[in-house]
Amino acid sequence: MSRVALCLVLLSGCGAGPTFSRGVFRDGDVVFRIGDLGGDWRRVEVAGNDLAFHSRTVAGVVAINGDCDRDNDPPLRQLLMQLLIGFTEREFLTEEAIPLDGREAMHAIVRARIDGVPMLLDLFVLKKDECLYDFSYVAPPGEFERARGDYEAFVRGFAAPMRRQR
Repeated sequence: MSRVALCLVLLSGCGAGPTFSRGVFRDGDVVFRIGDLGGDWRRVEVAGNDLAFHSRTVAGVVAINGDCDRDNDPPLRQLLMQLLIGFTEREFLTEEAIPLDGREAMHAIVRARIDGVPMLLDLFVLKKDECLYDFSYVAPPGEFERARGDYEAFVRGFAAPMRRQR
């Protein structure tokens, strides 16, 4: 077998890896659509995130993750608290259950510090079918409100297809 043919055989047996095009993210079982952030948001690589975007004008970061390979099913609040690991002096400004993509999601706005630096976080956690999705917007307090509308459009545009139950 030629080297080219061998490479094609090996590649056909492997996933192509994550893709993101026209607002749709795909990585194996994880598939979702997001709303357009607009503005000067640019995609960046952030460890542990499926998608992350940074804006220099607000010094903020927006991120989303999906996980469809979960064995346990903790409550939404517990999942939300996991997003705050590493943050100190947490003060919840908002904490509510709201509808998102046809399911109940947990939403929180939190004032906290990371490495002593004050930040505001806008967080959502959603379970749909066998998948977990978490969203975050993190920015300095003085910049937070400037891009909040962009983030809300990003979250409102979220949709995940119904998955067949195993």
